[in-house]
Amino acid sequence: MKSIDAGKGRSNTVMSITPYPLTADRRDILDKLLALAASHRADVDSVKSILAERAKCDRLPTDEPMQRAMVDSMYINLSRAVLAELIPHLADESGKVEQIKFTHGADAAIQFLLDRPPHELPQPDGPLAPDKFRWKGCTEPKIQPIPFKLLQHMWSNPKAERDDVIAAVWRKRRRPTPNAVKTAAKKANAALERTACPARIYPRGDYITLE
Repeated sequence: MKSIDAGKGRSNTVMSITPYPLTADRRDILDKLLALAASHRADVDSVKSILAERAKCDRLPTDEPMQRAMVDSMYINLSRAVLAELIPHLADESGKVEQIKFTHGADAAIQFLLDRPPHELPQPDGPLAPDKFRWKGCTEPKIQPIPFKLLQHMWSNPKAERDDVIAAVWRKRRRPTPNAVKTAAKKANAALERTACPARIYPRGDYITLE
């Protein structure tokens, strides 16, 4: 696969379709993109739809070169669909990836995202263990343990029953009072506000929401 330099002209050789034997590689690229999309909270319904299409691809025959070429093409198109869902969630790297996609094509943008060591991959917005929160390149350090656990849980479960949240966040501690839950939410919301994240945690009756 030919590498891409964002400062050079368009390349048509990146991830070009080959009849065989690349089906497993195409699937691996798609799976890596799906994992990246999940970590960046890309649209859940869209990702589920792509996963369903991926499952259909997995069941298709690939014994003949033309069959493999067709399945490869389907994996590539699904990878491009994941990229489109992922780009808006890449925070400070969104513009760079969009520019590579515009200048060199979607496959070059995919290559740019994946052909790097893990520590160089774009960091998702959201809670960062053990006690930080990141939003659009701004990081809030040293969030207290309970507010951080609450934020971490709600980030993955934007609407959850109060009892489930308490079980996940407070675990074996004594059951918190309603005021304790509100205080934890207030401290978590303060961290969100300091990073200019528009989301807030709301304890409301039997549910707690992040909206």
